[in-house]
Amino acid sequence: MPKMYVTFTLIVFVSALVLQTSFLPVVAIKAVKPDLILLIVVYLGLVRGSDIGCVSGFFFGLVEDLYSNKIYLGSNALTKTLIGFFCGLSGKRLYTQSLFSQILCVGVGTVVDVVLVWSINSFAANWKQIVFYETLYNIVCCPLLVLIFRQGEKRLGVKSPPSKF
Repeated sequence: MPKMYVTFTLIVFVSALVLQTSFLPVVAIKAVKPDLILLIVVYLGLVRGSDIGCVSGFFFGLVEDLYSNKIYLGSNALTKTLIGFFCGLSGKRLYTQSLFSQILCVGVGTVVDVVLVWSINSFAANWKQIVFYETLYNIVCCPLLVLIFRQGEKRLGVKSPPSKF
């Protein structure tokens, strides 16, 4: 993977982290906000494969854990590593250039992420409501993140690996 693409991905990640920790809590619905880091991991896993999905899931999840004082250190790293890996495996079977595939994986990934994180940290009384709102928020934010990555890849001249579909 070209160095410029890695730099681009890190810029998108840092921007998403700043947005997620500063602005998005203000627009949260019932204390639930979108998980932009998860969207990045799902995209990278689907388009770049399970290796990149795992590495980005672990690294980005660990950084997210460091900035979140509410949960155990490593819980986001664990869940996002697993989601990145399984999205990478799914990307071998799905047409990854389809926005529908991205949204489907974001929806499933969000449900898995919320259930795993809350099971590690003990379930809240309203965990089903959290799953619903976070999934909805992530699905709404998904097309924008996919657009950002695709435009960045286009400008950098980075081609997506061919899909099996």
